[in-house]
Amino acid sequence: MKQFRVSYEVKGTRVINVFIEDQDLPDNWESLESEKQDEWLYERQNYSVIQFEDIDYGKAISVLPVVYLSEVK
Repeated sequence: MKQFRVSYEVKGTRVINVFIEDQDLPDNWESLESEKQDEWLYERQNYSVIQFEDIDYGKAISVLPVVYLSEVK
């Protein structure tokens, strides 16, 4: 069996629940742009779950074979 990793450029909506350990948000959280808030959460997330996804458009931009390295003995 062969495996490939396909990357897509997509346009649409994805809503994700992000879970982080109990910690205080930065003091300037409300003034951060959504992109910066997203980066901060991504760096600290324990896990995330896709709540909703509605992709209007998707285009494959990269297709790569997945190669696993075997253990050297």
